[in-house]
Amino acid sequence: MHCSDTDNITKPILVVVSDGGPDHRVTFGSVKVASLALFHSLNLDMLVCVRTCPYQSWQNVAERIMSTLNLALQNVSLERSSMIHEYECAVLHKNTLTDIRAEIVKHPELEEGLKDSMAAPMTLIGGRFQRMKIKDKNIIIGVPATTDEIEEQFQHVHMFDPLISRKDHSAKSLRQAASLQEFLKEHSHSSHYVFQVKKCTLSTCHYCVQNPPRLPADEFSKLSFLPLPLMDESKEHYQVFDSVYGQLPSEIDRPSRSAEPLPEAKQHDSEHKALIVAGKVRGCIECTECSKNRCIFSQSVLNIAEELELSRIKESKLYTCGSVLFLPGNKYADTIIVREVLTCNSTIEAHYFSSKSVSFPPICSHCGLSEETLVDDEEIKELKQTYAIVHPICFLCKTEGKKIVCKKPSNVVKRRRT
Repeated sequence: MHCSDTDNITKPILVVVSDGGPDHRVTFGSVKVASLALFHSLNLDMLVCVRTCPYQSWQNVAERIMSTLNLALQNVSLERSSMIHEYECAVLHKNTLTDIRAEIVKHPELEEGLKDSMAAPMTLIGGRFQRMKIKDKNIIIGVPATTDEIEEQFQHVHMFDPLISRKDHSAKSLRQAASLQEFLKEHSHSSHYVFQVKKCTLSTCHYCVQNPPRLPADEFSKLSFLPLPLMDESKEHYQVFDSVYGQLPSEIDRPSRSAEPLPEAKQHDSEHKALIVAGKVRGCIECTECSKNRCIFSQSVLNIAEELELSRIKESKLYTCGSVLFLPGNKYADTIIVREVLTCNSTIEAHYFSSKSVSFPPICSHCGLSEETLVDDEEIKELKQTYAIVHPICFLCKTEGKKIVCKKPSNVVKRRRT
């Protein structure tokens, strides 16, 4: 969908394909809420939001414009205007958008100062972009939504649950929105890379009675959720679209769902085994899919430049279990690494708990939940008397019957000391 494509946004079915950045990560509750606002504001019969896999945004047709835009950025020097001394001091050493936004929360007047400071370079870049063409069509620069327009768009969310707050889109808050959860359960399907919403024809559905499908009844009856790729019987090829359309989407054949790491991942970790030790843990990064912390390894303590590069990666929220921190060819690709054999099914690494250079807060060794959810009952206390190492476990994982990870029986440790 293009900003100026008024024909497409009036159609009853809309497919949005993005590169999967934080603003389009379909597994995030805030993105689902924004998608529902779009679904209602355009009175869609069906909305499909798709994001590309990590480091695969080149497959997104919309991303192909980047090569053209890069031509417009050749031989360009940019400098923002100076702000008043107070504002300059406020943003000094704030190297990420997260840090700057946090500062704006403390000093709201800083927002206008930054807008004025960035106006000149943005106008320059916009002017150069507008001189470019792609497929003989002029590139059009979209105008960002104003605060009032964002607020107006958010009002559409209240059609699904009036209790949803614009200031709090946390998973915990959205789980408590009963009406929203009921609507999602009956009208949506969510997976790692696709979020879909579709109207229904039930007379008991309050929303769909007020907003009936726009498609003719015979066409709407044939409308199904976008299927996810499924392997054929040979397990070497995916089935054709027509053979899976109409089935309930299933992630059973999603490659990253497999518990078995790829051979390339095993080779990578084997080549860097001298680096993957507890004494060379320099921090951790959270997987955007499973929210588990994964250890970052480096030969030496990270310097300021390396810390800055890592903070940018963390802010981009692109890391998932098994992926690399830095792409091949980057100067940090072989010096700052994570274990690539990990999948979202893997437990928290032992290095996390035994790190000698960084102290991490205790978390569940299975799901990564925080300290407040951890079990500390009599069984745990007895195990600590028997074993030198007992990894934490949360109430939920223990209730589900997951094993408490224990290592080094105490008698073995005592014999070694003697």
